Amino acid sequence: MHNIFKTRRALRRDVRRTRQGFTLIEVLVAITILAGVVLTMAMSTTSSARSVATSGVRSRAQAMVDQQIARARTGSDRAMHEPL
Repeated sequence: MHNIFKTRRALRRDVRRTRQGFTLIEVLVAITILAGVVLTMAMSTTSSARSVATSGVRSRAQAMVDQQIARARTGSDRAMHEPL
């Protein structure tokens, strides 16, 4: 009966053997996944920054157009020729 069940000492040795670390393949897979996530986040950040810059330009253009329309509505003859 003693041969069927491992002793506590033998179980502790088995646990120590299994906790030696990660294999090279596991480390490489983890690094590859991490690199993919970081690259995706960097691309997303760059895209967002471009969108913000474009939105700013469009907002300024819209404000200029609104000013021109307001001047034209007031009936000024030179509304379209005045500098902004």
